[in-house]
Order: sequence, then C-alpha cells, then structure tokens
Amino acid sequence: MKKVVLLGAGNVAWSLANAIDSLDGYSLIQIYGLRIERAQEIAQESGRATATDDLSKINTSADIYIIALKDEAIASVADMIQYNGDALWVHTSGSVPMSAISRLSPRHGVLYPLQTFSRGRQVDISEATIFTEGSDPITEKEIAGLARALTPHVMHADSMSRSRLHAAAVFACNFTNHLWTISADVLSKSDIPFSVMKPLIEETFKKAIQNGPEAGQTGPARRGDIATIRKHLEIVGPDYAPIYKLISQNIIDYYIPDEPNRL
Repeated sequence: MKKVVLLGAGNVAWSLANAIDSLDGYSLIQIYGLRIERAQEIAQESGRATATDDLSKINTSADIYIIALKDEAIASVADMIQYNGDALWVHTSGSVPMSAISRLSPRHGVLYPLQTFSRGRQVDISEATIFTEGSDPITEKEIAGLARALTPHVMHADSMSRSRLHAAAVFACNFTNHLWTISADVLSKSDIPFSVMKPLIEETFKKAIQNGPEAGQTGPARRGDIATIRKHLEIVGPDYAPIYKLISQNIIDYYIPDEPNRL
C-alpha cells in the first residue's frame, strides 16, 4: 500500500483526493492546505486522511507527495518544505516545469490531468488524459504507473509540450466558457434562456471531435458575410463588439485570406 500526501485543497486537489481514495494499492494519509478548513473538508470526506496547514507538520513517511496548488504557489511552497527523503514528488500543473520541485527529491516530476475541475462537481478522471514527466526513466515509469491507476489515457509531455497543452486548453475550455457567458448575456436582453443553445453546442462539439474543428467551422465570418457581421456588432453592443470583431476577423483571415473587406 503506497501512502500519499496531497498538498493543496482547491478544485484539483478535491477531485484527486476523491479519485485516489477509490484506488487499490494507494492510501491518502494527509491533506495540506493554505486554509485549514478547506483541508479538513477534504480529509473528512476521505475519512482516513488528516489535515494540516503547517508545512513543518507534513508527514514524512509517505511514498508519494502530490503538489496540487495554484501555479504561482508551487515553487514558493516547495522552497519552504523541509524534506530529506527520496519519496516521489510530483506537481499537477501544465505550465510549471518539473524543476520547480527538484530540490525536494531526486525522484520528482509532473502528473498533469487535462481536465477542468470545480469543487463540488466530481469529474471522472478515468476519461481524462494525464500527461507525465519524470526526472529519470525509472521515475517517469513510476509516475506513469500512478497515472494509469487513475486513467487508461496516459501520455508523456515535457515542459514545452505541457505549456502548449495548457495554452490550447485555455482556448478550448476557459475562453469557450466565457463566450457562453457572453452568449447568455446577449440572450437575456430578450428574456431567452441559455438552455436553447444546448442542441447547437452539442452538435458543434460532436462535429469538432468527429471531423476536426477546422472542417466544422460555419457562420458569417466563415462565409465572409461582412454585412451580417456588422449588424451583429451593433446588436451585441460596445462591451462585446470588440471580442466579436476580433474573432470574426481572425476566422476570415484563416479561411478566406483574400477577402478584401476588413472589419
């Protein structure tokens, strides 16, 4: 039974704690959080782990330490940890190099799940791809073994590849979700619920996965319908017109580079 300490009490940590708790051969023994109440909540859900907000009280007998903190906190927290063993240490960030935690152990690396996590909403990690990197081939194999315990979808990715993945994920997830927020706000001006977009969103997603997003692009910008785009710019108003214009022009430039009209 491999003992696991989880450093972090946010969205990613909450989902990982639930996933690790269900694994055979792994035991979650401690949760560290910057806020003790958040760490205690996860520990109580686990039923077996203890909670702490004191880095000097991190259990030093674990086999695996997973740092699931905000990107900007990983290196600073790692620098404050006093650890002299040779356990496996990994962080879960897509944009932070594994060197940020190299001082903690010669056996270190990255366990990056490509998924969006929200506290209170349990996601099935087994459907996500986890990208791994290790400080040496043996460590890489061990990290990949942990990843495969969580999901059958495991790939190696170095720091540059993970940074590209992270940037691509912002386009595919974060930016897309914000565009849905804008869509909902535009609809609200006519008291139309955002739920009417569900079939459209689902079909767009299906086409993107089945045929590739480039082949599935439709809409006025794809057609070069400048008149409709200009009408929409008036409708969406000054708050959203710059975004609409920027994306529309980028679509035109991508698909119809010889289009003479500029927005």
